[in-house]
Amino acid sequence: MKKVLVTGAEGFLGYHTIKLLNERHKIRPRGLVEVEEKELAKLGLENLEVETIRGSIVVPWL
Repeated sequence: MKKVLVTGAEGFLGYHTIKLLNERHKIRPRGLVEVEEKELAKLGLENLEVETIRGSIVVPWL
């Protein structure tokens, strides 16, 4: 299986990229998010096949 990391997974493009990877390619990507786990439900990510990782490519202490 391919390994894919989607940065900005909580944003519009990230969400739809993950959805596309799930539906068309049957890939379960890892999503880099800056929000906490409890906030993911508001964004709809809990309905997708994605492993979320909290962090940032800009802010090293997240």
